[in-house]
Amino acid sequence: MEKGEIIDAIGANPDSIKLAWDIPTLREETIAPLKYPGTVRFVFVSRISPKKNLDGALRMLANCAGDITLEIYGPEDDAGYAAKCRLAVPPNIKVEWRGALPYERISEAFDTAHFLLFPTHGENFGHVIFEALACGRPVLLSDQTPWQEVEDYGVGWCTPLSDTERWTAILQKCVDMKTLDFGLAAECSHFFLNQWCKKQKFKEDCMAMLVG
Repeated sequence: MEKGEIIDAIGANPDSIKLAWDIPTLREETIAPLKYPGTVRFVFVSRISPKKNLDGALRMLANCAGDITLEIYGPEDDAGYAAKCRLAVPPNIKVEWRGALPYERISEAFDTAHFLLFPTHGENFGHVIFEALACGRPVLLSDQTPWQEVEDYGVGWCTPLSDTERWTAILQKCVDMKTLDFGLAAECSHFFLNQWCKKQKFKEDCMAMLVG
């Protein structure tokens, strides 16, 4: 996507632009928190800006029942929007505003959380999705990311933002999920991400970019 934007902006020769993934640091194992039916901790990790759709996440949670907590990590890029989100917190959930985390501590955002809740309006890649899966956390995503296959592998959901009924059903399913079911989903998430990485050519692509 970004390659196309560069070509459109400066008229570059497509062959002159090289693409390479970041080389990730994978976790050999992950420890999932206990999950009891009727209780859940979602986590939102991103900039607090309209594109990331935190206010949409809060509206979705308003339709759910149970002991629900949402942990929010990220810098407040848009102070007005952040204030709007604080006012939009529904009375049926607890919200914990954690502020920004440096990248090297990003895994801490998932220590006590069960699911990443990320109904973004659009992602070119979505590094936080990668990090969540690497930590063994299933993901709840809009259909505006490249991670469309997570639902096929049982490690998350991709749902159009317009389908509010399905969002509510999925969120409630997460609230009601039993201990063993969550443990399996967490284990599958970690395994899925590691298998996905094995299919990529991180080092080869970086070397091709550097040597031209």
